Parts: sequence; structure tokens; C-alpha cells
Amino acid sequence: MKCGAARVSITPDTSILLSGYRPDFRSTGVHDELFVSALILEEGDTRVCILTFDTVSIQRETIGVIRKACGKTINIPENAVFCTASHTHSGPRIYPEWRRENSPEDNQYRELVIKAAARAA
Repeated sequence: MKCGAARVSITPDTSILLSGYRPDFRSTGVHDELFVSALILEEGDTRVCILTFDTVSIQRETIGVIRKACGKTINIPENAVFCTASHTHSGPRIYPEWRRENSPEDNQYRELVIKAAARAA
């Protein structure tokens, strides 16, 4: 079996709304960086990618986009890319919450996370 691992920072560089708090709760600085971590496992002709995101959760639609991006990057089927979240409440959100719709800031961060996942893979 072959394996490889990498991680890419997904720490925002500016104050941003945080997930899991009241709708107007913003970050005030960085205590610890946030990452997307990738583990690639290969056995024979089978290769899988396991991604862990330092976020509260990941929306199904976003997972689909991430699977496409990573599958294309490392030439594996989309259904061989698995995503999980660490469930931190100290990071931005990348999905609409029941309290409000995504802002342009949320959407920009979501795009950063998708690109970082493809780089990690």
C-alpha cells in the first residue's frame, strides 16, 4: 500500500463571521490556524482521498464541488473522495445557516476552501 498526506491552511486573512454562534459573531484574530488535511491511500488500481476540514460541517453541494476538483486533480473517481469536518466552532462557515443566507464573504471563503482541498490532494 502507498500513502501520502498533506495539509493546506484555510485560515482566513481577515475578520470573518464564525459558524455556530449568533449570526453577527466575527473572528477577532487567529489563535490556531485552520487546515484542510488530505490522506491519499493507494492499493493496486484503487486510490482514495480522505479530506478533513477544520469547519463545523460541510454542505452536500460543497462536497460535490470538492469531489470534482480533487478527483480531477489526482485523477480518481469523484466517489473515491471522502470529506469530513472536525466540527470546530472557531472557524468560518462555508454553508448557509438557518439564521441567514451566505454573504459574499462566506462565498469567497467557500471558494478558498475548495481550492485548498484540491491543492492538499
